[in-house]
Amino acid sequence: MKMGFINSGAFWGIIIILVGVSMVMRYVFNIHFPIFRLVFSLLLIFWGVRMFMGSVGISRFQNSVVFSEANYKFDGKSDDYSVVFGKGVLDLRNTVVDKNQTISVSSVFGSYIIRINDSIPVMIISNVAFGSIQTPDDNDSSFGKYTFRSSNYNENSPHITINASVAFGSLKVQKD
Repeated sequence: MKMGFINSGAFWGIIIILVGVSMVMRYVFNIHFPIFRLVFSLLLIFWGVRMFMGSVGISRFQNSVVFSEANYKFDGKSDDYSVVFGKGVLDLRNTVVDKNQTISVSSVFGSYIIRINDSIPVMIISNVAFGSIQTPDDNDSSFGKYTFRSSNYNENSPHITINASVAFGSLKVQKD
């Protein structure tokens, strides 16, 4: 997980680009753009998000993606996956389902892709607010709750339950 974005060259590169674009807009196109107010506002938002993530413990999860991208293969040991301002991919295609397992996946201002295949009995309980969750049955929820069950799902046999939560982001479950 990369929490040092404020110290990275990418962050300062974006700031320098914004200042340069503002100068070009002002002197070439005579458009006055309050770049320093924008930069200050973005810094406040960034610091607020960092404090929020620390206060709710997002930074403590091993499988968290913050301001970056990551790919995970489900190993049966980790059960929490989250993305904040980034992109995550969780691959369940080679998972052996020999007991009931529950996985929590959340996306806040980011995107997540979960890959499954037909051999995995899965139930996806989705909860979305101001975002999008697409399930393999072509349901695209943008607000509220929805439950998807694969064709071979049986509550009395071993299966995987995925609790998917999205706020201002997206999550897509793909069958491969």
